This record gives sequence, C-alpha cells and structure tokens, in this order.
Amino acid sequence: MTVYVLVSRDRYELPLLVTDTQEEMARILGVRANSIATHIYKHRKGLIKRSHFLSVKIDDDDDNDGRKVAIAN
Repeated sequence: MTVYVLVSRDRYELPLLVTDTQEEMARILGVRANSIATHIYKHRKGLIKRSHFLSVKIDDDDDNDGRKVAIAN
C-alpha cells in the first residue's frame, strides 16, 4: 500500500498531511493531482533536490506487527 505525505519545507521534513491517494491530497490542498504526481516524479528522477510531497510504500506483510515501512521517494 502506498500513502502520500506532505512534509514541512525545512530540513526536518516533518509530516503535515498523510492521505491514501494523490487525488485526496489534491482535493484537500486545492491543487491538481497531476501536480503532486509530477513533483514526486521529478524528485525521484533527481530533477529537483527537495520535494514537499513524498510517496511512502507501506509493506502489507504482517510480520513485526505491521510496522514494516519502506520509503519510496
């Protein structure tokens, strides 16, 4: 499962908003979902250094009480 996170723009990148879909985040923020997807893509490809949007893949494996998390920038 992938969740989408809006993080603070400082060096700590604290989570400000977590949603299940890009569309949900876009609706809350008042932007287009494509803008979020493009920002994540450019960060992943190294075209921009910092992104305030992240996609985080949460492993559905129930080992370790479901606390297994892998970050996919």
